[in-house]
Amino acid sequence: MDTKWKKLKIAVSCGTFFLGMTLLISSLIPVLNVLWITEGNLLTAGMDYQEDEEFRGYIEDRLEELLGVATGGKSWKNYGTGAVSERGYYFGWDGDYPDWGWNYSEDTSVLVEQTDEEYAFEGSIASGTDASTSDYWEDYGAYDNGQEEDEETLDAYMADMALNQNLLYAVIYQGNLLYTNIDAFADKTGEPWQGEDFYEAISKSEYNFSLWFNREGDGKVQIVKDNIKENVYGNGVYTRDSRWFVPGYANFRVDASTNDAVIFMAATKEPKLYVVGNYSLDGADWYSGRLYSMYENRLHSMEQFEKKWTALIVSVLLLALSVLLRKEKQLGKQAIARFMGKIWFEAKALLILGVSLFLCLLFVVGEIGEMYSFIYINYGSFSLGDAYYYMDMFAGSEKFLTLLFWVVYLIVLDVRANRGQQKKPILDSIRTRNLQYPIQKKLIKRYRLTLAAGILAAVLCGLLLMSAAAAINGGNYYLLNLGEFVEDYLWSPLSDGAQLILLILISILLILSVLNIAYMKTNRRMAEDIGALINQIEKVKKGNLAQPLILGADTDLGRAAESLNEIQCGMEEALQEQMHSERMKVELVTNVSHDIKTPLTSIISYVELLKQEEGLPEHVMEFIRILSEKSERLRNIVQDVFEVSKATSGQLPVKMEELDLGKLLRQTLADMDEQISASTHIMKVSISEEPMLIRADGQRLYRVFQNLIQNALKYSLQGSRIFLILTDKKEEAVVSIKNTSSVELDDGADLTERFVRGDESRTDGGSGLGLSIAKSFTQACGGSLSVKVDADLFTVTVVFPRIPESV
Repeated sequence: MDTKWKKLKIAVSCGTFFLGMTLLISSLIPVLNVLWITEGNLLTAGMDYQEDEEFRGYIEDRLEELLGVATGGKSWKNYGTGAVSERGYYFGWDGDYPDWGWNYSEDTSVLVEQTDEEYAFEGSIASGTDASTSDYWEDYGAYDNGQEEDEETLDAYMADMALNQNLLYAVIYQGNLLYTNIDAFADKTGEPWQGEDFYEAISKSEYNFSLWFNREGDGKVQIVKDNIKENVYGNGVYTRDSRWFVPGYANFRVDASTNDAVIFMAATKEPKLYVVGNYSLDGADWYSGRLYSMYENRLHSMEQFEKKWTALIVSVLLLALSVLLRKEKQLGKQAIARFMGKIWFEAKALLILGVSLFLCLLFVVGEIGEMYSFIYINYGSFSLGDAYYYMDMFAGSEKFLTLLFWVVYLIVLDVRANRGQQKKPILDSIRTRNLQYPIQKKLIKRYRLTLAAGILAAVLCGLLLMSAAAAINGGNYYLLNLGEFVEDYLWSPLSDGAQLILLILISILLILSVLNIAYMKTNRRMAEDIGALINQIEKVKKGNLAQPLILGADTDLGRAAESLNEIQCGMEEALQEQMHSERMKVELVTNVSHDIKTPLTSIISYVELLKQEEGLPEHVMEFIRILSEKSERLRNIVQDVFEVSKATSGQLPVKMEELDLGKLLRQTLADMDEQISASTHIMKVSISEEPMLIRADGQRLYRVFQNLIQNALKYSLQGSRIFLILTDKKEEAVVSIKNTSSVELDDGADLTERFVRGDESRTDGGSGLGLSIAKSFTQACGGSLSVKVDADLFTVTVVFPRIPESV
C-alpha cells in the first residue's frame, strides 16, 4: 500500500509540474503579449473599444475622407485604394492578423471587407459568388472618369456608405447639408443647415462618441465621449505622440475650402452587423465596417484574456503543489532520466530533428499559415525581411515556446543525469577512437563512405518517390516543382515497361541502402573481433596460452578464433610436456647430486684425515693433494649443477631487497682485489658515486658478478685490459664487462647454456656452468643477462630496472 501511495504521489507531483509549466507558458505569453500590444489598455478600458488607438486612427481617416467628400477632393477615393493612418493596425488575441479592412473601403457592399478572422468580400450572401475588386471599383468609376461621372460615383458611394449605422455622419459645406445617414435628417439633404445639433437627434445611450469639425468656424475638432468633453489638442502643437491626428493644431492648418466644411460623426457604443436583403438584385448584403471588427476583436480578446488569466492562476496553484511535493518530483525526474538513458542517443537526436521539422511545418502551414500562400503566390520569392517578420510572429507563439521549453528541459535533464553514459550504438559503430589497430580503423573509415552513399541514395530515392507522387496527385509547392521536372524529363519519355523497370530499380536501391545502414553494427563487430583476434595473437606470442579467445559462432571470424584456440591448445600441451620433461631433468639432477654428495662428502673427509697423517712419503702426499683438489672441484660442480637446476625450475630461493648496484660492484671488486692484483690484467672501472637503486637478492647478485669477473680474469688475453662499466639509462641500470679473449670464440654458440665452453679444446678445469649460473641467478633476481661476441671481444651485459631513489 505504501509503495502504491508513493508511486501515486510521484505521478501527481510530475503531473502537476507538467500541467503547471504548460499552462504557465501557454497563458503567460498571450497575457503579456496583449498587455504589451494594448499598452495595458485592455485592463483599464475593458470592453471600451473606443480607447484603442485603432479606433482613433479609424475616426481620423473617416474625418479626412468626409472632408474630401465635402470639398470635392479625391481623399475618399484615395482612402478606398489603401490610404491608412500612420498609427498602425490592431492585433487581436493570440497574435492574430490585424484587421486589414483598410485595404479597401469597408463601408460599402461591393468593396473588400476583412474581418478579424479571414478575408471576405462584402458581396451577396445568398448567391455565394465573389466578384473581383477591380470590377467593383469599375462599378463606382473609381479611376477618375471625369467630374460628372465622379459626382455620380460619389453619390453612389455615399448612399452605400449610409447603410452602415455603426458610424453616423453629416457632411455640411458652405452651409448646405450634403450627405448624412441620420434618419431624422435624411430628408433634409441639399437644404441649408440651420445649426441643428445632430447629436440631439440620435440615441445618446447607443452612440456615446461624437465628433464635430469646425462647428464654431474655428477649424477645430470637438470630441465628446460619454458626455465628457475630451482635450483634443493638449498643448496645441502636434507631435507624433499626440493623441489625435486631426486639423486644428497650431502646426496643422487647413485650406480655405476646408474652412467652409462642417463634419459631424457619432460612433456606436456597441457596433452591430447590418444586413440588407436586396432580393430583387443579388440577395442579402451585409455591412459591418471596421468598428464592428474592432468591437468583435475586443470582445474576443477580453474572453481569451479572462481564460488565459484563469489558466495562469491555475498554473501557479499547480506549481505550488509540485513544490510541496518536490521530493517526489525529484524521484520522478530521476525515473524519467533513467528511462531516457535507456533510449539510444541517435533515437533522441532523430526525435529532436522530428520536433524541429514539426515546428517548421507549424511555422509554414499552422501558426502563420498565410506565409505558405505568400511564397506560393510570389513563385517562391521570400526575402530576409519577410523571414524576420514571420519568425518574429512565430517565436512569440505560446505553442512554439511551450514545446520548445519541454524539449530543452528534457535535453538538459538527460544531459545532466546521463552525461558520459549515453547509448550511441550507431555513432559508436562508425567511430575509430577506441580501435587499437590500423586495420580496424581502415575498415570503419571505408564503411563510412559506403554508409554515406547508402544514406544519400535512400534520401534521393525517397525524394524521387515523393516528387512523383506530388506530380501525380498535387502537393507541396517545392516538391511539386521537383515532381514536374521528374515527370517531364525522367518519367514521361519512358515507355510503360521502362517506367516499371525504373520503379523496380529505385525500390531495390532503396532497400539495399536501408540494408546497408542496418549492417553498421555487424561491420563494427567484425572490426572489434579483428582487434580481439590480433590481441590474442599477441598474447600467444608473449607466452599466454591459458586463456582462449571466445567469439560467437555466428560471427564472421568465429572459425578463425576456433582455429587459433586449437593452435593455442596444441602449444599449451607441447609446453606442458616440455615443462614436465624439464621437471624430470631437474628431479634427476637433484637426485643424482644428492646421491653423489653423500659419498663425495665422505671422500673429502677421508682426504682431510690423510692430510693430517705424518711421516707419509712425498709421492703419497702429492697423491693426497691431487685427490683433494679433484674432490673439491667435483663438489663445486655438483653444487653448481644443483643450483642451476633449482634456478631453472624456479625453485631457487631469493631474498629481494633494495640495494645500491654501484656499492655492490665496489664491494665485489674489493673482495677480489687480491685475485685481480695477482693477474696480469688491468682492471678499468667506471662506477658513478651517485646511488643507483635496484631490487634484487644481494648474495645471489654478488655471486653473479664474482663469476663474471673470475671468468674475465681467467680467459682474457695476457696483459689486456678488462672494462667494468655501470651506466645509468634513466629507467634501467646497465653493467657491462668487456674483455679480449685469449682464444678464438665460437660466434654461433650460446655461452650461457649449461656445460657450454667458449673453447671446447680447453683443459683448464672449467665446468662450463659459470655463465649459466650467472644468467639463472640474474633472471631469478628480476634482471637480464646477455652475451655478445665480436671476434675476440667478449661482452657481458647485466640489466636491472631502476627504482626511484627514496626521499
